Amino acid sequence: MEGGRSGQHPLQARQILVAGETIDLKTYEADMRHLIDTEEPRKISPFDKMSLLELIVKTGIADAINNMPKGIRANRNAIAETIENNVRRVIIKERLNDPDFYERMSALLNEIIAARKARAIEYEEYLKRIGVFAISKLGWIKQQRREILAQERETDREYLNRESHYVWGKRYLLKVVEKDAAPTVNLRHSQILLQIRLGASADKREAILEDWYRAQLKAAAQPLIAKWEELLGVQVQRLFVQRMKTKWGSCSPGSQSIRLNTELGKKPPECLEYIIVHEMAHLLEPTHNGRFTALLDHFLPHWRYHRETLNRLPLRHENWKY
Repeated sequence: MEGGRSGQHPLQARQILVAGETIDLKTYEADMRHLIDTEEPRKISPFDKMSLLELIVKTGIADAINNMPKGIRANRNAIAETIENNVRRVIIKERLNDPDFYERMSALLNEIIAARKARAIEYEEYLKRIGVFAISKLGWIKQQRREILAQERETDREYLNRESHYVWGKRYLLKVVEKDAAPTVNLRHSQILLQIRLGASADKREAILEDWYRAQLKAAAQPLIAKWEELLGVQVQRLFVQRMKTKWGSCSPGSQSIRLNTELGKKPPECLEYIIVHEMAHLLEPTHNGRFTALLDHFLPHWRYHRETLNRLPLRHENWKY
């Protein structure tokens, strides 16, 4: 069971937690601190290593409830809070990978919780809604991860001479120059010249190139954002460029910010424009519904081709852990 502390309710958190930062837990409600501090959920059913949400997907919500400890299933509020905390944990785990998903799913979950607490819906209707929500969203997350894991990957980079690297869809051979001077990166014909200090490690070389890709991507993204702000009639208040494992980009409509994956600097320029338009369209329509698709069809008719191009291209080598 997760959560389940009497009188506590999930927090509608809005601030992004960035890896490596110090988190001041005083800024969080008691329930959010509990979600951060809590251990992995303990097993509540005879199905070994199966979470509550997976049990709902496998057996249905009624059987999942029957497999809860007696003390929980005898109390409707305890059942509801147990399910809600398990669903919210899955959403929170996706928070950094996809802030847009976090925002949208949190809002939908909060609507269901609010209706229950206000007694605006019957208990049976609540169970139906939360069950459908849990099944659909858990399935969506797993499908996205399966697709990403199946996509072709680059071999692990060692940052040695004549190693292949891509910039805006074109292949370059790395040339490493050791020099007692500030690090630089430059493109020359078919080479990417990486100037580093003597004895710089592979990790340092990677960091230098990563910073360079980030700068290239920011420089290329700014005029595209300005272009599409005018065409779409929206404004982007903040742009973030960062490494993202499971998304090419994301949008947070509430803060009018978008995030771009640094890996886009290795893909053809038209792919960057597609992702920018995709994320900016979320400022008009937060969900991937028919209206959102119609917006893309109208403003970027060939968006499906660009999406397929991205799906075909190799991903960065990572140690994927799910």
